[in-house]
Amino acid sequence: VSLKKIDSFIKTIRLKATSKIDLSLKSICRDERQARLEVLREVTDEVAKHEAKQRAKEESERNRIYEQNIKRNTARAQTLKVAVNQLKKERQERDEMDKASARALVNVERKARRQRIEKNKGRVSHRAMLMKMKQEQEESERQQAENEAERRAEKLRALALCVPYHDSISSMKAVYRTKSTAARQNDVYMEDTTGRASFQHGMCKFTSFTNEKVFSNALFRLGNALHDAGIAQSDYARAAVKRLVPRQPERTTGIIPF
Repeated sequence: VSLKKIDSFIKTIRLKATSKIDLSLKSICRDERQARLEVLREVTDEVAKHEAKQRAKEESERNRIYEQNIKRNTARAQTLKVAVNQLKKERQERDEMDKASARALVNVERKARRQRIEKNKGRVSHRAMLMKMKQEQEESERQQAENEAERRAEKLRALALCVPYHDSISSMKAVYRTKSTAARQNDVYMEDTTGRASFQHGMCKFTSFTNEKVFSNALFRLGNALHDAGIAQSDYARAAVKRLVPRQPERTTGIIPF
């Protein structure tokens, strides 16, 4: 019985010791956790304080840089303003000097012009007299040319009157009506005057026949006489024209003209 009591007593003591040890371990773990939490809180507070200090330092640095930029830009703007005002002042002074130089140059030119006018009065009067003489000479030559043209026209009229059928052929109209004339009866022909100015100024040669040459030509007078006699289509007229204007037979066909 005593052994059983001893065993139970030992078990009781062990249980109490185990429970005390468990309680001690729990207390130790709780204290350790509490200590760790306190350390973590302190570290967190320190980190937050450090970050706040860093942010404040960065903000202060940014403000400092911003203020420096503002001062630098203000100084640059002020320097630029001074330079612009100086440039405007120099340009204004240069413009005033240019205007003064231009006015002085104009005055000098006016003075020189007046002196030239006074000096050239005699030559100007002489040139005016020469111009007047030239105009009078040109007017005289023009009048002479008009008189010559009137005399020539009168001579041509007198020469035309010596042709018996001049009055009849001057107003004669064609009585032929062929396919070609019918096709061309509504055509409009424009007078070619491209060479008239050149001819009037003597820059080209007169290549056609004048009225004087036509009316005084022997062949024209012969044709006029043959038509007047009514034998223009006779063998006699053909022979007369052939003797007066000999022509060779055609080279390819051998046909004898007339």
